[in-house]
Amino acid sequence: MSETGTANRIGEMLALTTARTMKLAEGLLRGVDAADFARKPAPDGNVIDTNHPAFIYGHLAIYPSMIMGMIGHDGASVGTPDSWQELFKNGAVCTDDADGTNYPPMDEIVASFESGYAALIDATRNTADEVLLRPLAEEGWRDAFGTNGGMVGFMLHDHLMFHLGQMSVWRRAMGLGSAM
Repeated sequence: MSETGTANRIGEMLALTTARTMKLAEGLLRGVDAADFARKPAPDGNVIDTNHPAFIYGHLAIYPSMIMGMIGHDGASVGTPDSWQELFKNGAVCTDDADGTNYPPMDEIVASFESGYAALIDATRNTADEVLLRPLAEEGWRDAFGTNGGMVGFMLHDHLMFHLGQMSVWRRAMGLGSAM
């Protein structure tokens, strides 16, 4: 039961599985050097055009605040700097950052990612089923996801795992091997 006494089984389920996914996100960072965090792999001098960790974790970090707002929670405390929206938004181009000047530092991005999803997991866990079962307000998203819960489920699972898959490939291309 949520704090309001209403059922929140959907939120509890989403929170449980997302907490597990966050362990994968943490594991994928093991052994990553801050100097390589915003670099594209270049085995034998051939750059692989893939997203690097700075882009992956920065992109994921911009969403918890928005998702929390969708389900009636205040996400202001986990909001990212305004400059991150342009840098990490959907459709932004990931660039190789050899000088370390295009993207925020690794510790800043990772801290924002981790704190944002920790807060979002707690908020989701405490969201009543009736809120998650409401049709999405935005028509375009409603056509794709139906309900608040459908959108939250996508953002907490499909979206996270898609980008963590990119991270897994980046690790291997950088010679770091499997995180597990």
